[in-house]
Amino acid sequence: MIHSIPFPQINDTVRRALALTAIALLAFLSLSAQEPGVARSLAVTRAIRVSNITYQLNFRIPDNLAQPVTGRLRLSFHLTNTKTDLPLDFAGKDVQHLGHINGKSFKAEWQSEHILLPHQALRRGLNVVDLVFTAADKSLNRHADYLYSLFVPANARTVFPCFDQPDLKALFKCTLQAPDGWVSRCSDSTHVLPTYLFSFVAGKFQTKTVVRDGRHMTALYRETDPAKVAQLDKCFDEAALALRWLERYTARSCPFGDYGFVVLPGYQFGGMEHPGAIQFTDREIFLGPQPTPDEEMTRLQLIAHETAHLWFGDMVTMRWFDDVWTKEVFANFMASKIAREQFPLINHDLNFLKSYYPRAMSTDRTLGTHSIQQPLDNLNRAGLLYGNIIYEKAPIMMDKLEQQMGPDAFREGLRRYLKTFAYANATWNDLVAIFDSVAPQAHVRQFSDVWVREKGVPVISYRLHGDTLTVRQSDPFHRSLFWPQRATYGLLCGDSLIPMTVDFHHSEVHVKVPCHPETIIPNINGQGYGRFIINDSDRQGCAAWMTRHIHDDNTAAYSVLLTLYENYLLCTERQGVSDASTAALFQLLCNSLTQCQGQQTASTLCRNLASLLHLTTDKQQRDSMESRLFALSASHPLKAVRQQLTRSLANVATSKVVTGSLYRKWLCHDDTLLNERDYTRLAYHLALILPDSCLHILATQHQRLKTTDEQREFDFIARACTSDTAAQHRLFLSLIPKSGRLVEPWAESALSLLCDPTRETQANNYLKPALDAIVDIQQTSDIFFPGYWLSALMDDHHSAEARQTVNSWIADHERQKAWQQGLRAALMNKIKENAYWMLFRPAKK
Repeated sequence: MIHSIPFPQINDTVRRALALTAIALLAFLSLSAQEPGVARSLAVTRAIRVSNITYQLNFRIPDNLAQPVTGRLRLSFHLTNTKTDLPLDFAGKDVQHLGHINGKSFKAEWQSEHILLPHQALRRGLNVVDLVFTAADKSLNRHADYLYSLFVPANARTVFPCFDQPDLKALFKCTLQAPDGWVSRCSDSTHVLPTYLFSFVAGKFQTKTVVRDGRHMTALYRETDPAKVAQLDKCFDEAALALRWLERYTARSCPFGDYGFVVLPGYQFGGMEHPGAIQFTDREIFLGPQPTPDEEMTRLQLIAHETAHLWFGDMVTMRWFDDVWTKEVFANFMASKIAREQFPLINHDLNFLKSYYPRAMSTDRTLGTHSIQQPLDNLNRAGLLYGNIIYEKAPIMMDKLEQQMGPDAFREGLRRYLKTFAYANATWNDLVAIFDSVAPQAHVRQFSDVWVREKGVPVISYRLHGDTLTVRQSDPFHRSLFWPQRATYGLLCGDSLIPMTVDFHHSEVHVKVPCHPETIIPNINGQGYGRFIINDSDRQGCAAWMTRHIHDDNTAAYSVLLTLYENYLLCTERQGVSDASTAALFQLLCNSLTQCQGQQTASTLCRNLASLLHLTTDKQQRDSMESRLFALSASHPLKAVRQQLTRSLANVATSKVVTGSLYRKWLCHDDTLLNERDYTRLAYHLALILPDSCLHILATQHQRLKTTDEQREFDFIARACTSDTAAQHRLFLSLIPKSGRLVEPWAESALSLLCDPTRETQANNYLKPALDAIVDIQQTSDIFFPGYWLSALMDDHHSAEARQTVNSWIADHERQKAWQQGLRAALMNKIKENAYWMLFRPAKK
């Protein structure tokens, strides 16, 4: 692996040229022995040699799943030199031995996931290659009556031979021979795309086409419920809103033509931004009859996120996947801005906090955290770059950068960036250079060095001495770093709340205060990012102030809520947590929820209250807490609170009183706040808690499901509800090979049920084999699944035995050299991130 070396006195153009020369030289000498995947050295060399690429693809899709998808490829490209063989990436099932290059036959040598095009057959300038191949099913997501391709980050090569790297964009011309009665759609064919954005879908879909703002929009879907299908009009409206907003903000019309999307059952992501054929999960597009405000906001932000990618990621694409976060941060950041226009009555400062801070902290507080920009030497490891840091922390970073530059300069920088690199590739350094030229006073490069290139979150403490407030950042990894940002401390002086802004130009800042406060409230406006310590002498005052002001969606009160909860977790990490402290926080949050009328704040209160159930070791105390939440689920004036608490209890309740009430609710099947997916989740949980009624519950719920897709999903997952431990173990073993988890969300749900806390003794037996399999799981799954697998595996363990098993596994593997670098080091971060709750949660009594 070649590590890039920083040259602080050399501009980016020269630095890139030197790096390309060095890497190209080494790659030139080693092309005959390519490693599997797409190595960075190979990608850099090919990007120098190859350009003007067109793929003409014809796929034959049989109606029998046992038969493979086959295809023909005509690949044309320009080549700058012919001194060495040129590797094509291919990890499919087979390639016909004889192919053609420039009209002449050649033997296709296929080894280590590459087809070598012999240099003797190539020529400078235009080349045309013809190949016949058989695709692997890995990225085709085949079902009996539909399929969809999903190639991110570098899986196009599992289906057809290609240059599977983001900086070799190409035109794609695709035809599909599909079974009778199937409809199909492919991604945009008029503009160049990287291979990971090429996509096609075919199957038994319904189609709806509308016109919005003079633009044709088309949706493919399988949903049959008329009430849900009617929601497509809202989706079209929200997509049109996002397009209008983005065109105004970027001063560029939509980079691609007609807007099309496909709504898929069992989809493994929220969405994927293939231009012309965006993919969405049906779970977030088709909502129940009584959607919560959170669900409606989530749908808008999902649609806006994928639409923003048309500019950020699709038109301007990262050069290499170490900058994959750049497309995700702008998609999320723009989606947050678009939401302000669609929901003008919502407190969007609070919504930004709610959307990003808790989930960013959920990774950043753990030992498995990492920097926003991560090193990557081979695209077969790119999936491990994804997670909360690039999706949630990066928008927080970008918000602070916009504040530092000013919104006008920030927007001007983005417009120059889009104009300079339209339909091409760029790096984060390219954008930093533009930002520096637009706003040199913002010191963007120095800002980036910490926020983007370093891992971790600061621990921020304070002390008051006389009239001086001293606020100090501590680096949890002892590198003497500080994070440039502003934070506001609230001073409660009598009836007045006096804000004091702290500007971190150094790790320690001193501020003169105008009074001697009774209480100091850290990060009162939520603008700071860190683990803000509340001094013992101020904790009660902070809690009281929050309780008085949390009745509506108040940003300050919401920020104090986050800070109090984070301080509770800090105590858990450092000292262990007592049932008394858990009960005290539960009581505080319950009292706050009782009087809260703000939808956004109430949603977070519900989530935090549910998490405290897992942190309670005393069964009697937990039963009491469940009863309190169940009572609130029936009496709270906000419909969304009643809905969210019922859904939470439906997944975790264990007390006889509450599970009995939930069983009656499920049996009656008439609660309008619950949709059929809610009743299905409740059925799974009740089948575990009430094993004598398991078969009756599952059979009844199966009969309630209306579509074949719903029944297939149910039949797969419901197997995990059996009380037969031998059957449970067989099901667990079947989930480890790829063949057992073809629909990854189903596999995740089944594993979660197998590892339910009511089954901890049996589930402890799964920890080691599931961790042992994690390398293979990463290599044979889509980008998010390793994290989902680990979460389902470890989230619900409470025992000392489980903690010992995981700690021993981590310690044993960290001693192995192979686990200290590359793929395994990134996987170890995922394990530590998802083991956080297990490692710090107290063992059950």
